[in-house]
Amino acid sequence: MNMIKWDWGMIFGTSIALLGFIIGLLYGLFKKDSLAEGFLYGFILAILLPLALIIIPVLIVLLIIGLIIILLIGISLI
Repeated sequence: MNMIKWDWGMIFGTSIALLGFIIGLLYGLFKKDSLAEGFLYGFILAILLPLALIIIPVLIVLLIIGLIIILLIGISLI
């Protein structure tokens, strides 16, 4: 029987998705007084929160690389 071998990335991603779902569910229940909206916000946060934790550091690194390239081009033009 093939079992999934969990690594730290899968554990971290799953826990962040679960945390996002719980936050969205609680927001929908207490702020909007609707279980359906709670599930909707929960599913949206469960998808977007792990993606944001992956995309934001990548964008920061790309921004730094871009700034370094612009700086090097500016220095070479002087």
